[in-house]
Amino acid sequence: METIKRLSDGWTVKNETHGEYAAYVPGDITNDLYLCGKIPDPLFGVNFKELGFILNSEWEYTCVFSISESELSASRLELRFEGVDTFSEIFLNGERVGATDNMYLRYDFDVKRFAQSGDNVLSVKMQSPYKVYDSRKNEKYMSIFHPNRIYYRKPSCHFMWDWAPDFPGYGIYKPVYLVSGDYCNISDAEITCDVLGNATFITRLDDGFKNKPKDYSLCLRVSKHPNCDLKEYYELETEVCGQFVLQNVAVENAELWWPNGYGDANLYGYSIELKRGGKTVSSKSGKFGFRTVTIKEEPLDSESLSFVLNVNGTDIFCKGSNWVPASNMTGTITDSVYERLIKAANEANYNLLRVWGGGIYESEKFYDLCDELGIMVWQDFMFACSDLPDDDSQFRKTVYKEAEQQLIRLRNRPCIAVWCGGNERRKFLDCKGPQYGEYIWEVLLRGLHAKLTRNSAY
Repeated sequence: METIKRLSDGWTVKNETHGEYAAYVPGDITNDLYLCGKIPDPLFGVNFKELGFILNSEWEYTCVFSISESELSASRLELRFEGVDTFSEIFLNGERVGATDNMYLRYDFDVKRFAQSGDNVLSVKMQSPYKVYDSRKNEKYMSIFHPNRIYYRKPSCHFMWDWAPDFPGYGIYKPVYLVSGDYCNISDAEITCDVLGNATFITRLDDGFKNKPKDYSLCLRVSKHPNCDLKEYYELETEVCGQFVLQNVAVENAELWWPNGYGDANLYGYSIELKRGGKTVSSKSGKFGFRTVTIKEEPLDSESLSFVLNVNGTDIFCKGSNWVPASNMTGTITDSVYERLIKAANEANYNLLRVWGGGIYESEKFYDLCDELGIMVWQDFMFACSDLPDDDSQFRKTVYKEAEQQLIRLRNRPCIAVWCGGNERRKFLDCKGPQYGEYIWEVLLRGLHAKLTRNSAY
C-alpha cells in the first residue's frame, strides 16, 4: 500500500548574510521575509525594487522530519516535489539526491539509500534566478522583454511584462511529500466520454505490472447521477493482466456538462481501486463530465476560415478573458483567492478563460472551480512572445517531459476545451528572420496532444 506523507511543518529558510527565518511550504522566500517583519510589503507600491538582494542571493530551505521503520523498509521511498520555483539542489542528510530546473515539472527522487530511521534533515539549496538567467546569453533567438528567458522553464512574466514588474517568484511553491510503498500502484487513468453516456477508462498501473503479477483486480465505480458523489453507482471489477486496464461504463440518461449559460456543469464521480486478494492496495478518485468539444473551421472567403468552439453539438458564443497568474509569488496564491476570482468570472457570465502562455499551468483548485462552474479553459503551453530553441536537444527533452506531465494531469477535466502551443509566435509579431520553434509547436506538442488525450482540441 502506498503511503503519502506531506512535509509541511518546521521549515526554515536561511542565507549566510541575511540570517534564518521561519518559512512556509508551499510559499515564497520574499513573502517569508515579509511575514517575519524583515522587509516591507513587496506588493505595495514599488517596494519590490528595493528587494533585489533576495533574488540575487542563494537561500537554503531546511526541515527535519521523521521516517519510521516501516517506511524505511518499503521497497519504494521517494521525495516528491510538486513544484519548485525554480533552480535548486536537494540534499537528504547531507547527501545530494537531485536538482530542479523546470518550474512546471513534478520531481520524484529515490532517497532510500540516503534515508535513516528517525530524524532526517532535508535541505533545498535555491539558486538565484537572476544569476542563472545571466549565466547563458541569448544572441540567436528572438525574445521580447528578457532575451535570456527562453532557455529556462519559468514564467516569462516573472522578469517583467507589459503588465507585470521585474519581480520573479522564488521558493518551493507546491507541496513536498514523502512517498513510501511498493511499485504496484495506480499511476494514472484516462477517461474518454461521449454525449450518449458512454465512458471509457484506461487505467495505467506502475511499471511493476509489466511482469504481469497475479491475483490483482481493478474495481471501477461510476456514479449513476451527477453532482451526488458515489451514493449510487455502477460497479465493474476486472482482472489485471498487464500494465493497462480498459473498462467501459454506460450511464443511463446521462446529463451533459455545459459551459456557463448553456446548461448545468454536470459532474459525475468515479473511484478506481486496485485490489490484491480482495484488499485495496491503491486507489484513485475524481470527477468527470460527459461532453464533446470540437473546433469548427469553415471557409469565409478564399483566404480565411471561421473558428467556432462547438460543445455537445452546439456552437458556443465565447465570453471571457485572458487569465494571468494571480501573483508573481506563485506559492502565496491561496484557494480563497481562486474562489473569489473564478466566482466573479462566473457571475460576470464568463464561459471561457484563456490561461496565458507567459504564466503558469494553474493549480488544481483553479481547474476544480472551472469544472464546477462551467467555465471552459483555453490552455496555453507556457511559451510567450519568443522563438523556442528547438535545435537544443536538452531543451526539447525538458519540454517533452513538461508537456507530457501537464497533459496527463489535466486531460480528464471537462473544462479543458483547447490546448494551444503558446502566445504570439514570431511570425504573428511580424518579426523578420528565421523562426525557431516550429518543431516543438507543430510536431512535439501536437503529437503529444494527439497521443495522450481525446477530450480537447489543439
